Amino acid sequence: MIEIPSTALESAESLRDFCLLQLKEAGRNSGHPWRLASLALCDLEGSPLCMQIVLRDFHKGTLTFFTDQRSAKVESLTAKPELSLCFYNEEIGLQFSVLCSVSLHHQDLICQAYWKKLSDSSKTCYSAGPTPRAALKQPFSFSNHESSELPYENFTVLKCAIRKIDILCLNPKGNIRAMGDFAKPSSISWTAP
Repeated sequence: MIEIPSTALESAESLRDFCLLQLKEAGRNSGHPWRLASLALCDLEGSPLCMQIVLRDFHKGTLTFFTDQRSAKVESLTAKPELSLCFYNEEIGLQFSVLCSVSLHHQDLICQAYWKKLSDSSKTCYSAGPTPRAALKQPFSFSNHESSELPYENFTVLKCAIRKIDILCLNPKGNIRAMGDFAKPSSISWTAP
């Protein structure tokens, strides 16, 4: 069980640091509550899109996710490369929201490096015949390619550089919130929850 140590609540910066340690652990541990994040962005018409996405890695302020190159989010992020993510741990009442700048990696060295690490079963997730959201006559009426090489064409890595953070801690002693600019730790300050 994860608990917020009292030292993490001593300052807004220490709470930020605790959250960053949680992200690092979530990138390595599939059972961590922050492994799944809620992603929000706008489509090309300006309508909101929200979905769950799996955190694959966190390193030096950059979150890594995988997606299908043919997905609506790739089209939206190509037009406007920013998104918001929200991580929540219900057990300890800790929410960590971030605004990120996004870089998309498709068939480049970064994409190749992550692709090589994927299991064959994970690779087949990118081999479905129709594009995401394509109409089907019935469930499961699509095909997966036999080769694990072809799905690489559909594999894309999202690198999300954190710009702003918003931490909300639902605490029995009283809710607390800290916000600020990620690149300037001294800007992280307590705010009204």
